[in-house]
Amino acid sequence: MRDYLAILQEIRDEVQPLFGQGKVADYIPALATVDPLKYGIALVTLDGNEYAIGDASEKLSIQSISKVFTLTLAFYPVADPQTRNLTISISFLIGLFYTMEY
Repeated sequence: MRDYLAILQEIRDEVQPLFGQGKVADYIPALATVDPLKYGIALVTLDGNEYAIGDASEKLSIQSISKVFTLTLAFYPVADPQTRNLTISISFLIGLFYTMEY
């Protein structure tokens, strides 16, 4: 079994020197007041085990990263779990993304 917590800690240790080097997107009101040193990462395995470090339990605005989650949802009704070599048209996926109701 993999030590997922150790992996998350290794990732944090690798990126920690970069904390504070970016700029908060102050043109987005939900992000304008966020502490740029906040960092959290969480992982839930397929068998339901949860691993988290840092500020992962704090609520935050996910902004554009939500598009990745929505794209993942777009794959769900299309992908056949029995199929390993599934090719999906990018324009089809973009169409799904912009027409999804959630």
